[in-house]
Amino acid sequence: MQSGPKRPDRLWEAAEAVRPGGEDLSDPAFAELREQLAADPALAAAYARLKRLDERIGEAFQGIQPRAGLERRILERLAEAQEAREQMPEGEVSGEAGASNLPDQGPGAQGLAGPKPRSKRQRRRGIFWLSGVGALAAAASVLVAVLISGQGRTVLDEPAVRVAALDQFEEDANLFGRGLRVSERVPPERFPPSPDVHIVGARWRRLRSFLGREAVAYDIPLRGGGRATLYATRASVPGLPSAPPPVPFSSGRRCLAAWQAGPLLYVLVLDQSPQVYRRLVVLPGPIT
Repeated sequence: MQSGPKRPDRLWEAAEAVRPGGEDLSDPAFAELREQLAADPALAAAYARLKRLDERIGEAFQGIQPRAGLERRILERLAEAQEAREQMPEGEVSGEAGASNLPDQGPGAQGLAGPKPRSKRQRRRGIFWLSGVGALAAAASVLVAVLISGQGRTVLDEPAVRVAALDQFEEDANLFGRGLRVSERVPPERFPPSPDVHIVGARWRRLRSFLGREAVAYDIPLRGGGRATLYATRASVPGLPSAPPPVPFSSGRRCLAAWQAGPLLYVLVLDQSPQVYRRLVVLPGPIT
């Protein structure tokens, strides 16, 4: 990453400490990096490349079966790091101010002066480490939850599916209808459309991560400019019906329904009323 003009090491250290997504840049510890990114296009481009690399590395780890006991070791390391943080003397984090307040002990007192003060670079690393402990703990807790499932994925329930599907539907607003026509290109066999949903005029597109899994989204145009998307993935969610329910879950201007068809999980989201939902799905007729 350090090609091009020579820049202070502290900027590279700060850039490497920021997690993908950029939320950490609001931390006061990264104020200098934030200012330099705004003023230096070359640094901003290098920073963007670094974060893309971080994201690709993260994606490469998805679905990897962890070694037995890894979650226990992560929790143990976190406990050790937290204990070390709590036991760290105040002067270790306070920078040069602590050293400047020490009394002058004369020329013969070097051996009694205690540990050698840390360099500026060491102190900066300590500050970045301390400011990131909370974020690291949160990220590690998510990782542990993923590992405990035994398959590298979190255990799903219906509320989690609803939240994820509604979020995905909002994120997909600009991608709606940009996929391939179902009538012209056969969708992947692993993620077929549900026979219980009318998909006339639908287009499909791949999703790299829906509920942490590969999936296919079927975008279904509705009359009046409305939109509906059927998400198909392979997951098991306890308690779901085996077909679209007659009454969907409603949240604001959205309707949503999820059902389990063997190994396939289907989630249908639309920005229309429950009446439109019932016209879109195949519901069982009255018993005679």
